[in-house]
Amino acid sequence: MTLQSESHMDTLEPGTPIVHPKTQLRIGNWNVRTVYTQGKTDQAVKAMREAKLQIMGISESRWCGSGKFILTTGETIVYSGRDDEVHQHGVAIMLNKDAAKALINWTPIDERII
Repeated sequence: MTLQSESHMDTLEPGTPIVHPKTQLRIGNWNVRTVYTQGKTDQAVKAMREAKLQIMGISESRWCGSGKFILTTGETIVYSGRDDEVHQHGVAIMLNKDAAKALINWTPIDERII
């Protein structure tokens, strides 16, 4: 129920979960060619914020193995790559703070599927 001066969107609490049916979710993908080089994660964060995305898939991340880490800017990255030190292929998913709270679990399959 809303007050007369409130719009329907104003009634949503600021802490509304990202998976709430009334929350608009923006998802995108970026082929970065590599985030193995210095400064590429900063570029990915900038692109994600400019596009106002909550979740961004990253192809050709070129990170070895699999893992999860949180950037100093607050974004969370989960990634899956090759187990050898070749630095080829690899995929990742970058999530903003709200989307990261909704992540329960993830499973790396191989360097092309996460």
